[in-house]
Amino acid sequence: MSVVFRAVALAGAALLGAVLYVLFLSASKPGGSVLQRLAVGDMAALQVHDAPAPQTDHPFLDAEGQTRSLADFRGQVVLLNVWATNCPPCIGELPSLANLQRRYPDTVRVVAVSIDGVPRRAQAEAEFTALTQGALGFYLDPAKSMAFAVGGAGLPVSVIYDGQGREVARLVGGAEWDGADAFAFFDAVLAREG
Repeated sequence: MSVVFRAVALAGAALLGAVLYVLFLSASKPGGSVLQRLAVGDMAALQVHDAPAPQTDHPFLDAEGQTRSLADFRGQVVLLNVWATNCPPCIGELPSLANLQRRYPDTVRVVAVSIDGVPRRAQAEAEFTALTQGALGFYLDPAKSMAFAVGGAGLPVSVIYDGQGREVARLVGGAEWDGADAFAFFDAVLAREG
């Protein structure tokens, strides 16, 4: 019995050591800012900026066909997400983007811009509405150049801007935007807005 007890105790100690090591690594992540330290777990691919870049003024259309820009959302933290229907990671993250919007209805604005273009608008809008269950507004970039305007190296690309329109962080590729890691990151961005 004591051999089994020792084996279990050693396994437990090893597991505890591994957990503490992972927590130490995330706490000592390079870069000193709170936001950089919070870019872990589901948000590990976030590129957090020390010197925020200005927001793009690239135009896009809303569901009614009116020209919009990110400046229309100044005063709120904005998550710009550039996506397309032929991009599986883009489609995969849309429900989590909708959940993020539901979590922060008054302080964060998720602006998901489709680059499917006008010929595929009906398909894109129908798929978008089904996946987000109406939590997000539909936006379209008929020029199909929003990803280039924000310097995206692929799709999806998501850029987080503070209330003054300065880029805080970006993530290229799909992510889970409705998990504890994402919520902690947005809580910290909002706390800076104070």
